[in-house]
Amino acid sequence: MEFDPNYGETTVKLPAAGSLLSVLAAIPDERGRKGRRHSLAAMQAAIICGLLTGAKGCTAIAQWLHDRHPEFWRSISFTRRPPISNCFRVALLGLPPETRENAVRAWVTQ
Repeated sequence: MEFDPNYGETTVKLPAAGSLLSVLAAIPDERGRKGRRHSLAAMQAAIICGLLTGAKGCTAIAQWLHDRHPEFWRSISFTRRPPISNCFRVALLGLPPETRENAVRAWVTQ
């Protein structure tokens, strides 16, 4: 994602092949229509980044993410204000841990 100072708007670019976001985007999203306000890839990226910075639990991940600048939110594919902790809880419970683990493992070994 890039910020264009000439227009004051952001442009969305697809994640580069081999990027963590592209790997996370390949995970099937099994959430219902109401649960898809935020992309699963963005939610998973926020969870991974939050955990890597020491956040422990959904509330800490949500707080960590909300403390970041909106440019960071856009860089990990959020198109609006990030979700609250309960949304992260639902995303974590709705995806088997081995699915996320296998995706990250495949990305690391590339």
